Formats: sequence, C-alpha cells, structure tokens
Amino acid sequence: MKSRASSAALLLAALWGLGLVEPASAQMVQIPGTSVAMTPPPGFKLSRTGLEDPDSGSSVSVAEMPADGFAKLAATFASPKTASAGFAGQGIKITRIEQIAVEGGQIPLAIGDQSQSGQQLTKYIAVMGGPMLHTNAVLITFNLTSTSRVRQGDVEAALKSVRLARVPTTEEKVAGLPFKFNAVAPFHTADVFSNGTALLTTYQGSDPAGAKPALMISRGSTQDGPDDMPKTNERMLRAMGGFADAEITEQKPVPFAGGDGHFMSAVAGGKTMLQFILVRSNGTFVRLVARGDTSAMEEARAVVAEIADSVAFSN
Repeated sequence: MKSRASSAALLLAALWGLGLVEPASAQMVQIPGTSVAMTPPPGFKLSRTGLEDPDSGSSVSVAEMPADGFAKLAATFASPKTASAGFAGQGIKITRIEQIAVEGGQIPLAIGDQSQSGQQLTKYIAVMGGPMLHTNAVLITFNLTSTSRVRQGDVEAALKSVRLARVPTTEEKVAGLPFKFNAVAPFHTADVFSNGTALLTTYQGSDPAGAKPALMISRGSTQDGPDDMPKTNERMLRAMGGFADAEITEQKPVPFAGGDGHFMSAVAGGKTMLQFILVRSNGTFVRLVARGDTSAMEEARAVVAEIADSVAFSN
C-alpha cells in the first residue's frame, strides 16, 4: 500500500509539472485596508494596495467607499461612453461592458485599455456591493500588462470569488453604543462612528460650512473627577474648532445622563455651541455637543435640550 501511494504521488507531481493537472485552487485572501476578500488570479499575491503579479507587472487594485456612493458609481457603467467619460481623467478608454453573474446578482464589468508609463494595459473594472447588499461600494480594477497570462475568464472567476463584509445598519450601530438617546425632529441619526460617537444632523448629506445645527453624543474617559466638571466642560468646548476664544454665555449645573451634570453655551464667529457633560467618579464621561449658526441654534435649543434629557449610560 505504501509503495502504491508513493507512486501515485510521483505521478501526480509529474502531471502537475506537465500542466495536465491543476494544483489545489488558490486560497481566499483579505485585501489590506478593506472589507474585501477574494481569490487572486493565477500568479497574483498580496500587495500593500491589493494584488500584484511580480512576473508580469500586472496588478489588481481595490477601492472602497461608503454604500451611499454606490448609485453614482454604478451609473458610470451605464454604457462604454459614460464609463470612458467617467475614467477619462485616468486615460482609460472603455470599449465594452458585460454583465457577469456573482453572488448577490449581476454586476457590470467594464473592459478597455490604458496607456501608462509607455506600456499598454488591458483594464477590467467592476463595481460591487452597495446598500442593497448592506456592504460598502467597492471598485475592483485589473491592470494587466501584455505579458500577463490572465484572461477574461480568470478575471470573472476572481470577481465571482469576492466576499464583502456586511456593514451594520445605523440602527444596529446605535444599539451597540455605550449610551442611549432619543433623536427628536428635526434631528436624525446620520451616522455612528467607530469610536462610539453618534452624529445627529438636521440635514441630509454634508454641511461643510457648519451652519446648520448638528449634534454629537460620545462617551470617553478623563483624569478629571465630578468636581472638575465645569473646568472639564470648558476645556472640551474650547478644543472645538473656532471656539478657542469663544465667549461663554451661560453655564450651570443640570441633570444629565442620569446624574448631576454640567451645561455650557458659547458663541464665536456667528456660531453657537451648546454642551452637556457628566463625569462619573471613575473618570468615565458622556458628552453632548451641538453647534450651528447662532440664529438656527436658537430655534433648535429646545430640541437639543429634549435630546439631552434622553441621554443615559447603557451600563
């Protein structure tokens, strides 16, 4: 039995060497800095930005963005013309778009070429994920040199292997926060950040000018104690952009987050900030800060106070 097994192993090795038998399929790899896992095309290995084939100089890049950017990105793949226009800044010309089946449905695969550093690259570009799948939007680009052995079938096989990590919904993120609160109109929960901060806004999208009322609630730790709350409150307020020299217009002890907290308001550069804080004896604090144009904040002041009344530690 042992000699038969050895002979079989030698035969298998010989067939591999002749290219008549394929070795075991490549393993899934996690693309660094992304939520994307995939099986690399033949000859490719991990790089800092995705995958690379050192022998041919080919690469696979993975770009990830929030789910709400998927619709705009996918619209670029409506036709070769729109795709070429969308990627014109990179010198990419798309000649055709094909639909391929992957887990979760059909995705568009844009196919074209690009002149780069004196060589011609064959490009395969696919957009995947999005809010319908509860994942980020992902753009995967195959940059294949003329010496690459990878063909379209290999590209499609790699794309079919892609697995995207599910992104929790805003509601799920809120449920995992170390504090509780009630959003009161016109404020709504816009996002929850990885450091355990909830962002509530009175608008959709972004407001770079910071004119419209927005509110953040967060938990953290400090070396200060409950007796230091007025100083702690002012220090945190003045650390906010544009408020280092703000005029403090009001400050007082208030009930907040189930304890004896502290409130402070300040004005600077036509904007008003309202801040509530509670520091526990162990240095843990919860903080609510709202800001916006002074006139808008005056209208929102009662609602901010109502939201502040709902804040409580989860444990």
